[in-house]
Amino acid sequence: MQTLFDIPPTKSALLELQHKVTFLLEGYQLLEHKRELLTRLVYEKLEQYRSLKKNAEESLQSAYQCLSITHMRMGGSRLQQLALGMPVGLEASMLPRRNMGV
Repeated sequence: MQTLFDIPPTKSALLELQHKVTFLLEGYQLLEHKRELLTRLVYEKLEQYRSLKKNAEESLQSAYQCLSITHMRMGGSRLQQLALGMPVGLEASMLPRRNMGV
């Protein structure tokens, strides 16, 4: 299906359309560049993420093992009483990171 545009057949209309096409192509190239940059950044951070995830899993496994031993020795009610008086041991926050305004 052919789409018709309501554009007058003048030189100024042709120049305006050429300007719009050039602008759209530059925008497309910029978006392609951003996509490539973000893809590269994801792959660069992937190994670091995997290492941190493995470390966190090992720490959690060790913590749950210690918790289960403590639960067996002290009992659930005594452990709950101790937990109520303990301060928060871990806080996490995320820092924003910007690349090319994204």
